[in-house]
Amino acid sequence: MYAIFIFLLLNFLIKSYAKYSVGVIDTAENWAYMERFCFVSQTSQLSFTLQYPVKYEIETLYLYYDTADQWDAAYNGSLVSPKYTGSV
Repeated sequence: MYAIFIFLLLNFLIKSYAKYSVGVIDTAENWAYMERFCFVSQTSQLSFTLQYPVKYEIETLYLYYDTADQWDAAYNGSLVSPKYTGSV
């Protein structure tokens, strides 16, 4: 009982935030923007699960830092993108 109390107490004392996204990408394009999020790499953890048909062969997932030069690279120049403002 004491262990459960400590566990619950610690969960309320420690701030944690999560982003959970679910969706379907249905496009004829060979490149699609999926999600934008930020986290502190020194203290955070990123995990993801992608599901796609085997006939699509190997898919690639790119992760970019939140900097002006990588923002342009992330949108690949061929897509209409919001203007980079330097903040999320």
